[in-house]
Amino acid sequence: MLSSFAPAIRSHRGKMNRSMRFSIQGSEKVFTVVDGRPLAMESYDLILTPGWTWHDHHNESDREAIWMDALDVPFTVGMNLNFYEEPGEIAQEQNRQESLPS
Repeated sequence: MLSSFAPAIRSHRGKMNRSMRFSIQGSEKVFTVVDGRPLAMESYDLILTPGWTWHDHHNESDREAIWMDALDVPFTVGMNLNFYEEPGEIAQEQNRQESLPS
């Protein structure tokens, strides 16, 4: 699945779903936060998101970000294990000391 977004925030968590994201067009101002840890999505980066983790996507740059998602949704649905939980807040608190340069 190919995803792209202009400056925006999206947040969600999946119980069993794991994902792999390959960034096609990104920058240090495009990042995914996984359980509070921001991970830069620069061009050609690979981001792995473990199952049952909060994650949200941020684009603080002035151009569109593009990446390709690979999800385990077909397997999860086939096993009747799909689960979705609303996060409450639109974005989680970030611990920038762990990952992104200031």
